[in-house]
Amino acid sequence: MDTLRQYFSRLTNRVRVRGRTFRPTSPPLICPETGNRLLSNGSVLIEKRHGRKYEIMHGIPLLVPETKANSSGRKPSSELVAMIAKEYDNTLDPEAIRSILSTRFVFRERWIQIESDQFIDRVFNSSKVLPEALADATDVDMINVVPGDHRLSCIFDLEEVPTSTDFSMNVTLRNGGDEAIDSSGPYPFLIGHRWSRDIPGGQALETVEGHRTPLLCSIMPGHSMTIPVAIATPAAGGSYRLDIMPLQENALWFTDAGVAFNVQVSDNAVFPPPTSWRQTNVKRSYNEDHIEALRLAELWISDRFVGRELNIVEVGGNASPMIAGLDYANRLNFDVDPYGLMIGRHANANHVAAGGCYPVDFILADGLNLPIEDGWADAICVFSAFHHFPDPVELLRSLESKLSSNGLILLMCEPVGHVHRSGIDDGYLAELRKGVNEQSFALWEYDQIFEKSHLTIYRSQLDAGSLKVALCRKEP
Repeated sequence: MDTLRQYFSRLTNRVRVRGRTFRPTSPPLICPETGNRLLSNGSVLIEKRHGRKYEIMHGIPLLVPETKANSSGRKPSSELVAMIAKEYDNTLDPEAIRSILSTRFVFRERWIQIESDQFIDRVFNSSKVLPEALADATDVDMINVVPGDHRLSCIFDLEEVPTSTDFSMNVTLRNGGDEAIDSSGPYPFLIGHRWSRDIPGGQALETVEGHRTPLLCSIMPGHSMTIPVAIATPAAGGSYRLDIMPLQENALWFTDAGVAFNVQVSDNAVFPPPTSWRQTNVKRSYNEDHIEALRLAELWISDRFVGRELNIVEVGGNASPMIAGLDYANRLNFDVDPYGLMIGRHANANHVAAGGCYPVDFILADGLNLPIEDGWADAICVFSAFHHFPDPVELLRSLESKLSSNGLILLMCEPVGHVHRSGIDDGYLAELRKGVNEQSFALWEYDQIFEKSHLTIYRSQLDAGSLKVALCRKEP
């Protein structure tokens, strides 16, 4: 006969064992490495077949492979904790904030590491602006040629352009050397272009150099930057070869590092905005623009789907996902910033507890490798984050595989047009110096991105400097 103490001891052990039992996650998540279903016991996710394990911290599954979390050795001040708590109406536990900000996360991919630090950088530097003195801190006075396997790449096609026209086109430059490169000093690093064609009736090749485009700021070794190259087209029509190459002025052209296009130059060619896009001239503030985007998202999703519960996903929602404003039960917010996700998850849980809405699930994951089964998502929303992905075509193709048969990808509040060095603002420049992938696209570039992704436009609205578009699969 058990004593009362023995009875309670056995009962407690059974409860503990039950608590360690792994159950299917809800909503269903898959392993980002194997694609198999994940099971959860509340603190760890496990893929049983291959033994993959993923930690859960502050309610956030860490589903970026090889994520490492340890103490940062940096303790946030009481003032900083109070400032964050105040942002969320003092509903967050100060100890939870302190624990989150005292953790250091390390990722395998460089671009994920840079993006993941955005929230923590803004928090610890919230009252600081990069002083002007830092503007040249990483600039290089290039008195010698900068060696290295520098590379230009471009995701766009250029088949026909108008004569005597100035336009710009995004290329990506990777610094393959051991030194920073910059457009300063007597041998500035620039991007140039050359037009060449066979002279009619002759044997010679006519080559004309175009003007140079400076880098937006220094590019550190191993880093890449998207740069809109200014291009002036020839005055005479005909068939040309356009070479875009990096160079050091007064030194050399990196001829093996460039990209080339066979281009027809014609009086009749134009770069029109797609005629199917609804255009307005309305200019809104950042907050007003996002409110309008949320209104459109709700309208477009409800137009597309009738009579069933939907699975809604946001990529890049960080601490404040816009889909929290959409009244659906199944909502997942994916981001690579663990700090923002953890703060946002605590805030959302408190909001739900107060009767505010359905919960949003916050998950650390790469947008290029979402840990959900193919066909699960009815709508995937990206608000002001699409342009941060290095390869937008690769992103859209990856997201398309996760869509249900009638699914939509919504790209909202995306910048339109190019940012050049002469007109760059301090905030944009500060992000570039940290290595953040900042870029924006011209209308014809967006058009090509969607075409290369095998998607078509379901609904669109082009406001002043802000694109909002819903994409769907093309009809077979």
